[in-house]
Amino acid sequence: RGVLVADSVRGTIAGIDISGRGRLGLVEGRSGSAQFDFGGASLVGLRPLLMGVSDTVLVRDDLTDLDREFLRLQGIEPDTLPAAIDVRLDGSAEGSATVSGRIQDFELGMVLDVFDGAYRENTVDTIRIGLTAASLPARTGEWQIGASAHGIEWAGRTFQRGGFEADMIQLGGDGRIELVRRDREAYRAVGSFEIDSIGGRVEISEGSARVEDLVWEVTEPSRIEWDAASLSVDRLRLRREGTDPMQLVAAGTLTRGGESDFRLDIDGLHLERLMQVLQIEDPEVGGHMDLDLALTGPAEAPRIDGDLEVLGARYETLGLTRIAGTLGYSARTLDFDLGGWDGIRPAVSFAGEFPVDLALRDVEERIVDVPMDVRLEADSLDAAIALSYI
Repeated sequence: RGVLVADSVRGTIAGIDISGRGRLGLVEGRSGSAQFDFGGASLVGLRPLLMGVSDTVLVRDDLTDLDREFLRLQGIEPDTLPAAIDVRLDGSAEGSATVSGRIQDFELGMVLDVFDGAYRENTVDTIRIGLTAASLPARTGEWQIGASAHGIEWAGRTFQRGGFEADMIQLGGDGRIELVRRDREAYRAVGSFEIDSIGGRVEISEGSARVEDLVWEVTEPSRIEWDAASLSVDRLRLRREGTDPMQLVAAGTLTRGGESDFRLDIDGLHLERLMQVLQIEDPEVGGHMDLDLALTGPAEAPRIDGDLEVLGARYETLGLTRIAGTLGYSARTLDFDLGGWDGIRPAVSFAGEFPVDLALRDVEERIVDVPMDVRLEADSLDAAIALSYI
């Protein structure tokens, strides 16, 4: 009668146990609903789906000397095999799902919990994902997604917890994200997004970062767009108010094919706070930086012009009252002229031309094999400090 009925379904797919029961419509006008529970003690079986490699892939980390010789006899170079971290997929999962409607047009509701998850170098202690979707299997329906996680390590950075919410249609919609690294350090953004096969866009309507007593906020709506060859920023402005204000403004386009026109203006940036946000512990760099930077021209031969000033500059044990100067790049040559002062006394100057290829595309060698001309002059600097940089 156009309805698939299952009193009991049990099975295992990719190491995930599934059980359920219910009804599902097969033709127009006939509908039903079904409930499924699923779970697995290991996610390794999903490796072919998520990574495109076998769930029993051979990794070079586990090879003995005898294994290596045996592989070479078969014409396989052991060092070309992936490392264990490159194909790591660990953790356990459990969840439930409800399907209602007919097979050509159904709604899905699902809750998924993952414990001790790991995907390549990224890990999470626990994560819960909930979603509802309509008009499946097409992507034209409405989706609602929510996720919360604890004990996050992503791209070498750690966070206590994080959350994400989105309402979307066809990979576009409105969303909110929040990350908390530790007490009194949190980051959040609210806006809309749209993603396709070659790129996407994000429009930020609200955004903030808090590090202890300092708060930075996005002061006006901003759009960021990207594709395989370019990144465009429609005036991203980040500002910290108060007695020690700071402002960052980024605008323009960076492209690997065609003309770039990008500007970055920074006033009052605490380098120590930047290192903290980047999670570089015990930073060796400090100071209060102003920077005006412009990048223009074709991708294969861009031009860069910059003015730099750092008050209270510090690097390791070297401290100066002020560093200021200019940077420039064109024709595969970086020009720089920087000076440092100890009080009102000039203490060090660093100037010259350095051959380097900063094209916005892949090149065989960034360091150009031609002579350089670099001059360092110091007055009353600790000799060990000065010579260690050389």
